[in-house]
Formats: sequence, C-alpha cells, structure tokens
Amino acid sequence: MIDLATTMLGGPHVLHLAAGSTSTSTVSSTPTTTAPTQNLSGISTAMGNVKGLLASLGNGVMGVGAAGGGLMFGYHALMRNMSGGDGQADAQHLAGMKKVAVGTALVVCAGAIGHFAAGAL
Repeated sequence: MIDLATTMLGGPHVLHLAAGSTSTSTVSSTPTTTAPTQNLSGISTAMGNVKGLLASLGNGVMGVGAAGGGLMFGYHALMRNMSGGDGQADAQHLAGMKKVAVGTALVVCAGAIGHFAAGAL
C-alpha cells in the first residue's frame, strides 16, 4: 500500500493506493485534521465595543440635538422680540419656534432610543 499526502479541496487528505492496481476504485480519501473551534471570547468583546459605540453615539446625538435646538429656539425668540411689533415677522418666528421645539424633541428621543438600545444588546 502506498500513502500519498496531498491537499485537496482546501484541506489535507491522505490517498491510499494499492500496489500494482490500475483501477481508480481502490483510491480512498480520508481527512487527517478536524475543523478548528471558533473563539467566542472575541465575539463577546466585539459586542461590548458595539454597545459602547451605540451608547456614545446616542449620547452625542442627544447632546448636539439639544444644544442646537436650544440655540435655534433662542434665535427665533430673540428675532420675534426684536421685530418691532410686525405681525407677519412675529408669526413667522413663532412658527419657527414651534418647528424647532418639535424637531428638537424628535432628535433627543432618537438619541435616547440609541442610547438605551445599547443596554438591550
């Protein structure tokens, strides 16, 4: 019997050939190694990194959204106060203040959802 070590289909195999045989039916292939086990500690570390990133991103969105909304609300309030009694300018800035209040609430809620979703992962 002749043993030939070869690599077939991405893994090592040993071919057993009978001496003096010309038929292909006597060739057999058996794997010599087992599949490697997967390291699960790397997955838990990666999930911890994703949780931290998601929590930080949520905090950043809430902070920037609240600060930006506050500045825009203050701008519209100041411009409304300085309009000199012009009804159309007052109405425009009042509508702007309402839009800013709703938009800021939506952005802060989106950031809070992102922050608290990190605890659910």
